[in-house]
Formats: sequence, structure tokens, C-alpha cells
Amino acid sequence: MRQVLLIGSLAAGLFMTGCSEQIGASSTDIVTKALEKGKQVESYTGKGTFRFFDKDKLTEDATFSEWVDSSNHKKKSEMTTNGNQTITVNDGKQIISYDKAKETALIIEVGEDVLPTALSQREQLVSMLDKMKTTHNFEVVNEEKILGKDTYHIKVRESKEKTLMGNMDLWIDQKTWFILKSISYNGTARVEFEYTDIQFSPTFAADTFVLNLPEHVKKTPISDLMPAVKAVTTSEAEAALGKPFLLPVDHDLKLVKLELTELKGDLNRNEVTAYYEKDNTPYYEMTIFPTPEGSGTLDAEEIKIRGTKGEYMEQIRAFTWDEQGLRYSLMIQDPDVTKEQAMALIEKMVLSTSK
Repeated sequence: MRQVLLIGSLAAGLFMTGCSEQIGASSTDIVTKALEKGKQVESYTGKGTFRFFDKDKLTEDATFSEWVDSSNHKKKSEMTTNGNQTITVNDGKQIISYDKAKETALIIEVGEDVLPTALSQREQLVSMLDKMKTTHNFEVVNEEKILGKDTYHIKVRESKEKTLMGNMDLWIDQKTWFILKSISYNGTARVEFEYTDIQFSPTFAADTFVLNLPEHVKKTPISDLMPAVKAVTTSEAEAALGKPFLLPVDHDLKLVKLELTELKGDLNRNEVTAYYEKDNTPYYEMTIFPTPEGSGTLDAEEIKIRGTKGEYMEQIRAFTWDEQGLRYSLMIQDPDVTKEQAMALIEKMVLSTSK
């Protein structure tokens, strides 16, 4: 399982200097102490809320409770959204996620690639901060009271025009370095997260991390839902997609691998991914699958490509467009390839049956 604690190199440049003179510690002092405390997550119990907004309109309201025993690596969370409750328990040996409304439970053996639900809210936010250290500026702007605790209010702002993470405001407990509140902004969307109660170093009952499921609940090991991936030929990929698909005509590009991923569950579709190299260097990868319902990518730039509307995400240098019932997602891998060069390559693509 991947660690989600802040790494030591973050201490040097995470926060900007520039907090007000009234704040009793510099930004560097604050992050250094946070790193020291962050190496061990205290045991705690907590309750809180999630509120999701779009253009200032509340779209979803959720509440949660959580119990975290850091000494034994055990966790339990209960999330209620629109009256539906999901209970997730990690007893140190396996993780069970029980959806009461659907009467289903996913079972994950500890040691597998654990899902993000196994992480506490604090760990998830700290993991995001680590990813944002090269794309955002951090500034301690104030000291405020949250749940009677002294907190540092930290503003996290994009250092580039647009990023996947957007902007954030964080309120961190000065004593425990625990994130008690956060507001994240991305385009017209806003997510507010806040603890309404937090207790550190609690005593847990013997059955706190025991989840007894009703007999009728369908139990599914997560391994049963993992997609099957296999190498295929062009003709096999066409059969899986139900039609021919676009490929480049540049003879300097080498198709290294063509993979078919058979997704299960809600997606329930076939995806084909083509990996290309040029001069023995990864050039781009392109994933193709049947066009899904729904809107485009958050904060992507709208472009015109191959005579239709498409999108481009500068942060990951990826193009997306729909054509003849298929969705194409092309990600540039060669750092020397420009957006314009990639678009020219896409414009010249032909169907696989034409090659």
C-alpha cells in the first residue's frame, strides 16, 4: 500500500513566506512541525460533513463518522449521503465496504492495491498536498478557532493558470497538525469538508472494528471486479470495439503494444489502449472506448479537432474527442512534442481498416 504521508523534501519549499506578523510561527516552522507530527497519525474518532456545490448551488450533502486506531492500523467509517449509508471497516486483515442501500459488500484483502476509502480524510488531504507542491503556492494567512482549537488557516493557490487540483483553503490544528476543515475550488465546483467533532487518543470497544453483515448481503472480493487486460492484434481490437478505430499514419512511429481491457461493474465496457514509440522513446498512448453518456472533463480547454468539438488538458497534455461512436483519449508522453504537433498527428489519423 502506498504511503500517503508528507515526504521530507516538502519541508524546504511547501509554504511561501508571507504570513502576517501576528502569527506566532513562520510558514517554514509550521510545515516543519507538521512533518514531524505527520509521521505518526494519532488515533481518533471524528464526525463531520461534506457539502458539494456547483455555481453556489448545493448539489449533495453528506455526513460521516470515523474511528481510527493508528497503533493497530484499524479504521472504520460511516458515510451517509441522501439517506444512503456506506460502512467501511479495516480490521487489519481485510477491508469490507458495505453499501446498505444496494445490500452489497466489497471485500479487499490487506496487501492488495487498497482503495482510497481505506485512507482517513486527513491522509487523503495530506496526500493531495504532496502532489500539489510543484503546482501551487502555500501561505499561512491567519489563526482561527475551530471546535475550540487553535488552527492555522492556510491558502493553497495555483501557481499556474489551471491545475487538476484547483485551489484550497485548509484549517490545521496547531497542536495535533490535523486538518479540521477544508474548502476546495475547481471551476464552478466547490467542496466544503469540516469536522463537527474530533476526539484524540480515545478508548475503543472490542467490537469497534467488527462488521457483521446480514446473511442476504452479496459479498464480492475486489479481485473479482478487477479488469482483465490482454495483448491483442488490430483485428481483435476492432472486434472488441465493434468497429475500426483511428491510428496514425506517421511511419516513424512504432506501435509497441495494443492492449484490451475488459471493464466490469458500472462501466461494463471494452477499452483498447495503443502505446507508441519514436526512436525508442515513448511518444504517446491513446485509449479508445465506446462514447459514454455525460459531460466533458472538468476545466478542460475546448478545441476543434478532426472537424468536431474536443477537449485538451494542459496539465496532463491529453486530448479527448468523440468520433463515429468511439471516444478517443490521447496523452502525449514525449516532453518535446508540442500541442500543435500532436494535433497535426491526430488530424492525419485514418481508420485501422485503411492501414
